Amino acid sequence: MKIFKYNYSCYPKLREIASFPTVGEKMEDSSLRNTHLNKDESETSQIQRGIKGRCSSYDRYRNIFIPYNPKLKELARDLRRHSTYTEILLWQQIKNRKLGFQFHRQVPLNEFIVDFYCHELMLALEIDGSSHDSEQAIVYDDLRQQTLENLGVRFLRFTNDEVSTNLKGVIYTVENWINEHKGDITPL
Repeated sequence: MKIFKYNYSCYPKLREIASFPTVGEKMEDSSLRNTHLNKDESETSQIQRGIKGRCSSYDRYRNIFIPYNPKLKELARDLRRHSTYTEILLWQQIKNRKLGFQFHRQVPLNEFIVDFYCHELMLALEIDGSSHDSEQAIVYDDLRQQTLENLGVRFLRFTNDEVSTNLKGVIYTVENWINEHKGDITPL
């Protein structure tokens, strides 16, 4: 017996036709496992069309992978564990696809770590605190942003004060940016 690994519950018509088990249910006959596949179409292309996998309408779009230095992975974990107050405030408003897209916290990209990142939109959200005010920090931030923009990442920057005193305005800015640019997503 095999445990079925795909969740078709978000495709009710497909589930009715093929009577698929849900995730974790066991299948008696493993030959029934791929009965939904079109004989002329590979399983990969069906995943790309959205028949398999997650159910979000935007999951069918290409997420461009930007390589990163593996040494940054542990640092990113530490930064997630020790978030600032303003990062927590913003995170509460954008997590769990609340804006229609998945954002991640403290994401390593290339040789840098960004505060929040959406792979689907290639959008980085940065919160600049007082540590970003020095001349050296400004030069570093500009270099970092330019390097990542050359890889296709787009940035929205906010100050700690903006997030802590005008969180609704920050969210409104992000929502407007998403509405203006979600047409830029390239389909598979």
